[in-house]
Parts: sequence; C-alpha cells; structure tokens
Amino acid sequence: MNRCLLSLSAAVALGTSASAWAQPPADLSLQPVITSGTVSGATGLRHAGDGSGRLFVLEQGGNLKIIQNGVVLAPTFLTLNASTPGGFTGGGESGLLGVAFHPQFASNRKFYVNYTDGNGDTRIVEYQASDSNPNVADLGTRRQLMLIAQPDWNHNGGNLLFGPDGYLYIGMGDGGGNGGTGAGRSQALNSLLGKMLRIDVDGSAANAHACGGTGTLPYAIPSDNPFANGGGCAEIAYIGLRNPWRWSFDRVTGDLYIGDVGQNAIEEVDFVAADQLNQIHNFGWKCYEASNVYTNCSGGMAYPHVLPIMQYPRSQGYSITGGYMYRGPIQGLRGTYIFGDYGSRKIFFANKVGTSWTFSEWGTAQSGGITSFGEDEEGNVYVVRSGGVAITRFTSTDIKPIVHTVTPTVIGPGGSIDPSVPQEVEEGDTVSFEILADPHFVIDEVSGCGGVLSGTTWTTGPIDADCEVVAVFMPDADVIFYDGFEDSPL
Repeated sequence: MNRCLLSLSAAVALGTSASAWAQPPADLSLQPVITSGTVSGATGLRHAGDGSGRLFVLEQGGNLKIIQNGVVLAPTFLTLNASTPGGFTGGGESGLLGVAFHPQFASNRKFYVNYTDGNGDTRIVEYQASDSNPNVADLGTRRQLMLIAQPDWNHNGGNLLFGPDGYLYIGMGDGGGNGGTGAGRSQALNSLLGKMLRIDVDGSAANAHACGGTGTLPYAIPSDNPFANGGGCAEIAYIGLRNPWRWSFDRVTGDLYIGDVGQNAIEEVDFVAADQLNQIHNFGWKCYEASNVYTNCSGGMAYPHVLPIMQYPRSQGYSITGGYMYRGPIQGLRGTYIFGDYGSRKIFFANKVGTSWTFSEWGTAQSGGITSFGEDEEGNVYVVRSGGVAITRFTSTDIKPIVHTVTPTVIGPGGSIDPSVPQEVEEGDTVSFEILADPHFVIDEVSGCGGVLSGTTWTTGPIDADCEVVAVFMPDADVIFYDGFEDSPL
C-alpha cells in the first residue's frame, strides 16, 4: 500500500486524543447493496435516523430514492425537475447535491435538500414526508429557506448536515470561475460563498447582519455564530473553503471532517473539534491551497490560516471526496477515517498516530468516480459511485457489537437504583432500572439516556453512547413526623 504521512505542526493543535493504529481485517470487502431496482448518477446517501433502516440515495438528475432491504422502492420519494418552483438544473457540478434529515424527523417528518435551480443558483428547501405514506414526500409542504446566487456553473458545494448542536450546516463552494474566486469570495466576510454556513431551522427571526435575506427570515441565526452580531454575514461559521463537496460529523465525538477540493496541486482534509464548532476557522483559500501558498494575499487575511490535518498531491488524486469516521460493527475499522478521491477512484483509510495523521490507500480502484460516502443508523459506511456498482457497503467477518456503558447514579439520600452497578449495553438496545425509594421517601426526578419512567421502572431509549441514569428522591409529604412524640395523635 502507498502510505502518506502528514507532519504539519497544526495537526497537534487540531487533533483529538491519540488513537491506536487500526488494522483493517484481511477479509474486508465492498458488498453491493442493491438487489432490485437501479439508481443513476448517485451523489449521496443518508439515513433518516427514524429506526426504519431505510437508505435515501441522491441522484444528481433530481431524484431522491429509498433503498430498503436492498430494494429500490417505487415510487420515488422526491423528484425535482423543471416544474419545481424556480426550476432545476442538473449535470456538470449542478443538480440535486445534498439532503439532511431533521433530528426529530421521526416525529416532524422534515428534511432539507440542496440543489441548483433553473438559473444555476443554490436553493435550500424544506419538505416533509407524507403523513399517510412515509415513503413519499409531500410536495405541498415545500418551504424555501435560502436562495444563494451562483456566479458560475461550478464549485457549488452541496452538502448539508445537522451538527451535534442541532443546527443545520451548509457547505458552500467559492462560486467557481478562473482560479476559483475572481474577487476572493472565500475570504470575503460579506459573501456566503466559500464558506460553511450554520443556521437554526426551528426558528424564524430578523437579523440585520444576515446575507440570506431581509426582514423576518425563514430561519434563525444561532446566537453564538461568529458574526451573529456583525462583522460579516451572520450565517457564516467558517471561511476560506474552495469547494467543500463532502464532509461529515463524527457520530461519537461530534468532530467535523471536511474534504475540500483543491485547485491544481493539493487535496485536503480540514478539521473542527466538537467544542469549537461555534468558533471561526479560516481554511485559507485562495491565499492557500492546503498548506501551500496559492496567491499572494496583499493585506493578509482577516483570520489566521488553519492548516489541514491531511493533504495529498496530484499523484494520489485530483478531487477529494470527504467521508466518515468509522464507528460501525467492523472492529478493525473503528476509529478510522474513510475518504476517497473522485478522480483517481482511490479509497483511503486514515488514523491519528501521536500528533499526526497517516493514511493509506485501500483496495484497488473500481469503475465509477467516488461521489460520496454514506452512513446508516448502525454506523456501517457506504461508498457511492457515479457509475459501475453505485452503492456498496464495507463488510467483514470481524464483527463485534458496539457496547456502551450505562451508569446508574443516585444524588442525595432517600433511595437506590437496581441494578446499582454500570451496565454494558449493545448499541441500539435499551436497559431498565428499578427506582427504589426508602421508607418515608418518594421519587422526585429521574433523568438520562433518553428514558421514560413507568411506575418505578426507568427504561432507557436506544443506547448510542455512554450515558448516565440519575435518580433524586425527596421526603414523602404525606408522612407526618412527630418531634419526640411518636405516639401523639396530634
């Protein structure tokens, strides 16, 4: 395997805790997913987080299809075309480019798409799944959030995802053109292009510093956005991006990994730690292409350059496709960041070793450019290709259940929890505890792990991380205590 090592000094500052070098199992392979039906021009794959096991596949031409148990369902979940309000443009770097499901999709049925309209401009639109048929979108629920003018046909970005903070993140390319950014849009704080945006879809409010519209917006600006109170477009989270085509959040840590497509020399992976999601990051374009100076930016940059955690030259590929930190059932892949390259069709496995990241090519290039990676509710990772076998999943016999620890805790006197010791629970399972009040005490409050109290039994929600069940007791108000006169009738 061709192994590359990045030794940028910034890797120390940007990295999370060191992880051991993972060894992919010898029998690791890619298994075709579709057993019936077809997808064409696939650009992405998502799960809805609703426990249905469905996979939603984007087709660049405007279809959002569902795969369930290997079968491509009919009719299509959502179709965008010339009849869609504002029209639709597909082909090149345009089309249906991204989809994100609301964290409460199971109850509110809301999802969001990123596509280019008839003028080639970016639209971010909310729809809801039908309340009578969950496998079909209700076109009557359409609500447009953003319309962002695009100066050229390329570098549209397209990805959008909800972060661990519940906000919608939107990756915007620099708008294309010769050399990428004619007027330096990625560094311009009054432009939404070349940025990562961060908005609250559950609110609507006016913000004088917003660049996505005037008056009351169909979204709210998170109060901790870097420019929420001025100095730049209020929607901006990070600047200095060229074309952040695919990126993702680590489902365990909440860290953000961004694959940003290079100009003519270097591809890069950028990083934002979970506890810095609300802090401005400048990834350098077009003053820098990865760690290399691209053009002399007279007057400097408004914010210092944050170096990538990984980069590679044109000998490795020429259009990076960001992927996922693997947290699924294959033991030898856990803690490995999987990404690829559309042009070279190579897949890379990356791990942090000490304070630096190393990555290796895995397998052999297959037909069809790698347009995206996807993740299901169990943490399995999928490869999405524009041709050949469109959707494949990493598979191996090296399967070991993911186990999380549920810790019972009693605050103060008055009772206990049974069992009283931490419980090891497989991911996706639930566990129950008996909340036992002592004589003359009652249960005051129980919380944690997404649980529900029925009588004296606390049953958690499906476990997807270590968590704590906390019980608090209080004296029973119906018990009368006699100060030294236990036999008194008064």
